[in-house]
Amino acid sequence: MPNSQLLQLMGLPIDEDDISYDICLDLSNASWDEVSSRITTHPSEAIEEDCLHGNSPLEIMFKTKSKEEIPLDVFTKILSEGQEESGEAESHSLIHEGIFMLVVRKQYSDGYMTKLMALLLDHAKNADGRRLIEMCIWYGNLAAAKVVIQRFPEAIRKKDHIKGQLPLHIACEESNNARQSELIDFLLAEGIKRDVGGKFGAGGLYEKDYKGTSPLMQVIHMMNNPFTWDADLFEICVKAAFECSRESFPVLQGSTTNAIGGETDFSFSLDIDEHHLEDDNQFHFPILHEAMRINSPDAFYRIIEIVKDHDHELAGKDRRGRTALIKAIYLDVEEFQSGPKNQYKRKTSTKEIISMIIGTVTSDCANVRDGAGRLPIHIATEMGLRWDEGIADIVFANSNGLEEKHCVTGLYAFMTSAVGPDSDLETIFRLLRERPKLGSRARDMRLKSSSSLIRSPVHWPIVHGGSWDDWATSQTHRTDSTSNSVESKLPV
Repeated sequence: MPNSQLLQLMGLPIDEDDISYDICLDLSNASWDEVSSRITTHPSEAIEEDCLHGNSPLEIMFKTKSKEEIPLDVFTKILSEGQEESGEAESHSLIHEGIFMLVVRKQYSDGYMTKLMALLLDHAKNADGRRLIEMCIWYGNLAAAKVVIQRFPEAIRKKDHIKGQLPLHIACEESNNARQSELIDFLLAEGIKRDVGGKFGAGGLYEKDYKGTSPLMQVIHMMNNPFTWDADLFEICVKAAFECSRESFPVLQGSTTNAIGGETDFSFSLDIDEHHLEDDNQFHFPILHEAMRINSPDAFYRIIEIVKDHDHELAGKDRRGRTALIKAIYLDVEEFQSGPKNQYKRKTSTKEIISMIIGTVTSDCANVRDGAGRLPIHIATEMGLRWDEGIADIVFANSNGLEEKHCVTGLYAFMTSAVGPDSDLETIFRLLRERPKLGSRARDMRLKSSSSLIRSPVHWPIVHGGSWDDWATSQTHRTDSTSNSVESKLPV
């Protein structure tokens, strides 16, 4: 059966039996005025398929290799007349997922693409916004993505059922299109506006998929490869995170009795409804916290330099009130507790991370306290870090911290390091050598106190398969033996 008169006016031959398909798709000689008139007089041809491949006029117009922008009124007539001819029950079949796939691949101007996508969505039925935005990201079509989000605003927060990924995850993966940075910038802006990832979730930048990977981690790990990493793209992500960096953490204040019998004031940040307790503004900016699992030390250093443009003192905190330095102290234990869960495995040691964080800033980041009021040196000794695992860098950055007692236990840093079965004699010696006079103070504290001494982290990492209560209970059984070991290690 020969092609219809409409298809012939579009440039297709009468009979395509001996014509290659590539030639059939060349519509450069089409007379669009005549095509429009033909649709008006013969509407049935608007849905008539070609004789060779069974493509409708609408599909042929999008499959053509020509970059010519076909007049929009031609599409309008084909859609309106075709809908009437096919009937209401089958009208949705004129515009299906394949049509949108063809459209977003076209390299039309942004203005034309915006109008075309709006026209198609006006005539489409049961369109899947989440699927459409995914197509736009695949082919780097920013103009089409803007129209889709405008029509389906909920699509930006929907995760797919296979990987649990947001559209932002996909945009951060697709590094082979020229407009990736613009797409990510748009998705972040829309995500912030629509509260994706929570009020302070930076538009979904910290949201994790089923593998525990966030869009931020995807961008960070691009920097492992010097041929693929994009400083401008990372700067976009850091800027978006910085704009959402102010978060209110309610603070509990009071006093408690420390391990040596004295009264100690304390404050503790909690992540609960801000209307119930007094607010305390915290700098929620966990970029470096996420970047610690990067493979390359050089890449981590580059990330620090970019972050410093916004956070000069590297004082940004995560939701637990920890700075990047404090997070680095916890890193080994947290990774051990979480198990082989993360997709990316770091190759940068904890010592290297601590050294870079302290060494790349001229500020007092070693003086910044966590949500419980502890200095980094107190936390490092609580976690059992050794002198050559980062404690040396922390001490040199804030040696005065050695003379400050722990806000809860009342112990000096060298005493905290001495408590516990994993204590290291060299670490205790070097800490005490920095401030020898603390030895006599510690002896007086021991004589005045009848309490047991035990290293009890205030922010102990979540125990896999257990609870903090289980952990605390297990510690009580070690009290007697631990106190004896402390007595033997304190100077006489």
